[in-house]
Amino acid sequence: MSVLITDLVVDRGADYINTITWTYTDLLVPVNLVGAGARFSILPQSSVTAVPLLALTSGAGLTLGGAAGTILINITKVQTLALP
Repeated sequence: MSVLITDLVVDRGADYINTITWTYTDLLVPVNLVGAGARFSILPQSSVTAVPLLALTSGAGLTLGGAAGTILINITKVQTLALP
């Protein structure tokens, strides 16, 4: 399992839509995501072990782009409004 921890700026009450491409660092070749699953969590800044404020999964907020290695993150305005 791979983990990426990064800061994310999201406007409350607005849709957040972003597509990223996951690549092999040394080759810059997209990772083939065919048959893969994914999870995405937003945690409080104070702790990476806290209960997620928001969690997305493949097919529920995350769309994987197969061999292209793309990951579409779609957080709705209702979800962003619920964030503290």
